[in-house]
Amino acid sequence: MYKQLSNLCQFDYPILAIITENIWEDLYHARNPRNQNIHNTYKGTLKTIYSKFPKVRVIFFKTDEDYVDWLMVMDDKLTNEEKGVRPTPVTRRPTSIKEIKENVLAAIPNVGISMAKKLLKKYGNVNNIANTSIKDLTTIDKLGKKTAENILKALN
Repeated sequence: MYKQLSNLCQFDYPILAIITENIWEDLYHARNPRNQNIHNTYKGTLKTIYSKFPKVRVIFFKTDEDYVDWLMVMDDKLTNEEKGVRPTPVTRRPTSIKEIKENVLAAIPNVGISMAKKLLKKYGNVNNIANTSIKDLTTIDKLGKKTAENILKALN
């Protein structure tokens, strides 16, 4: 298991999912004195994971269904273009000039990655966006006057 966790750490967001409700559930808890050693081993393993692999996010799920539901939500979040393909700029490392431009715009309040993409698609670059009018910016779907004002204030 520790070798697998080491391999998992090569990714940006390693996650270890633990599903606690199964045929072994009683072994995870110290309800029965016979199970105390098993319970202590379980706790010790978790302590080792937390201390030796601090990058790994450990997420507990009560049932297999909860885990599958979570996977579906995460898949939808990461693949649905309208909701943003990548994380917010705080955790997002740009890999191209295009992504750097998106990050600059997404750092403005109420402007996310998908809105930044729309702005860059229409105007081509950040300079053109900065030189447009509030009225012209509000022609973009789901971009209101207040956000348009924030964009121009931030860029000028």
